[in-house]
Amino acid sequence: MNEFALLSSWQLWLIIGVGLLILEIVTVGFLLACFGIGALGATIVAILGLGLAWQLGAFSTISLLSLFLLRPVMMRRLEQRSVPTGIDALIGRQIRLKSPISATADYGEISIDGDVWRARTESGTSLAEGTLVEVVGIDGLVLIVRGISATNISS
Repeated sequence: MNEFALLSSWQLWLIIGVGLLILEIVTVGFLLACFGIGALGATIVAILGLGLAWQLGAFSTISLLSLFLLRPVMMRRLEQRSVPTGIDALIGRQIRLKSPISATADYGEISIDGDVWRARTESGTSLAEGTLVEVVGIDGLVLIVRGISATNISS
């Protein structure tokens, strides 16, 4: 005997809705969640005793509304909370120059987390070895730095 035949339509919609919301956890893009919300809406319609056509209509309508109204809001929130990775994570780091940056030698070196990077100043000024600098930008594989005075040091 088919186990799904023992479930009422609202239980099926509930299982589908919760299943889609759980699957959204392992995906990116808030797409499955929109359909999960639609399925939960169809669950309510089924509990009210309305027929399959009403349930499918509610599922479609609520899913589409979620896709066009809720998804863009959630995607913006997700982008705002993203953590920079890779080379972008170096921006804002404060480190001491390993070798000087001078007018004749356009680049100096800094060592961050065991990696040695070429660095140049944003203003083209010279900085001595050991100067505390902050990474303010990236140009290819060269870090753009700015010298930090003792009053500007952040913890």
